[in-house]
Amino acid sequence: MSDDTAGHRERLRQKSIDKGLESLTDQELFELLLFSMLPRIDTKPIVKSCFKKFHSFAGIINASEAELTAIDGLGPKTVQHIKAIKCLFGRLSFERIKQKNVLSSWHDLQFYCIQELSNYPIEAFLMILLDNQNQVIDIKELGRGTVNQMTIYPREVLKLALSYEALGVILVHNHPSQDDRASREDINLTKNLQSTLRSANITLHDHLIIAGGKCVSLRNQGLFTP
Repeated sequence: MSDDTAGHRERLRQKSIDKGLESLTDQELFELLLFSMLPRIDTKPIVKSCFKKFHSFAGIINASEAELTAIDGLGPKTVQHIKAIKCLFGRLSFERIKQKNVLSSWHDLQFYCIQELSNYPIEAFLMILLDNQNQVIDIKELGRGTVNQMTIYPREVLKLALSYEALGVILVHNHPSQDDRASREDINLTKNLQSTLRSANITLHDHLIIAGGKCVSLRNQGLFTP
């Protein structure tokens, strides 16, 4: 490691001490994390490449392992640490809805969903399974697809809900385009899933769309009625 690199690291560490971690930009904070993962490498070019390709810290931690290892300087071990950060964020945000009536903790539920799917590069579809107290039993991924296409089968959704003895369900999926408008396909799928779940007395409470930092409720938009 060169003297310039060592000096840069020390200056950034000192800034975090003197002014607090909150004073660091996203790039600086990410670089500070990389210092311990890559103790002998100049991390500035790596950070620059990551933000050029993924645009934000959220975009970096949501990128696939293959996309991250394609960045010069990021090996499998470092990528594993980055994905561990994403996992930690997910667990921390899940604590906000764990053992709560999520219908009465709507803000916390939205926060969790945004943390999970914001800036996710492809469409992912989640189902939040609820008990008779509207508390979370589990959260399962139903599928992933291309940027604009994904297939969800109502019978498979029902089968999964029954296997957990869920009495309520909330659906969540993201729009990588960050367009928060529900598509005709979104609306039709919601109604089909609602009809299938209702046949087993399972309530579909809502279908949420995550678009960047927004969380849009199809129910609140009047696009379906539970």
